[in-house]
Amino acid sequence: MCVYVEEKMKKKKKKRSSSFMCSAGSSTLDERMSTTSLRLRIQLESFKTSEVPILQILKFRIKYLPRFERKGDDLYTNVTISLQDALNGFEMEIQHLDGHIVKVQRDKVTWPGARLRKKDEGMPSLENNNKKGMLIVTFDVEFPKTELSDEQKAQIISILQQQEIKPKAYNGL
Repeated sequence: MCVYVEEKMKKKKKKRSSSFMCSAGSSTLDERMSTTSLRLRIQLESFKTSEVPILQILKFRIKYLPRFERKGDDLYTNVTISLQDALNGFEMEIQHLDGHIVKVQRDKVTWPGARLRKKDEGMPSLENNNKKGMLIVTFDVEFPKTELSDEQKAQIISILQQQEIKPKAYNGL
């Protein structure tokens, strides 16, 4: 059996084709950027009653979801929370790809760029369907767009008590 794969790339409007033998047992597909459709053309070996090979075409539509990105078995997503939620803690729900709800809860201070890992909420392993990767949630913090009054600034300074921390430059790469 021979399989021929055609993928239409969304951004470059190009077709990329590759073929491989399934009977040999090794078949791999490159993971590329957002694929919109996947077309498999399978040529079956001829049967005894007919010398003409049978051609079967399977076409899949692949839906691109910008909220999630898969890397191996792990699934990544970003969540934006308010400064108030970042300081006080929060509870929220994320709808997973299959529709079930994943609860995310933080009782501590959440810094911008903090990551929360949820075990067994990622994608099923390609080798073992019983094993799942992690769902990794990265938090972004939305700061208020309004200016604070002098009184509000004084209240924040008294609440946070961080006068001894001075701005310093460092190499963050």
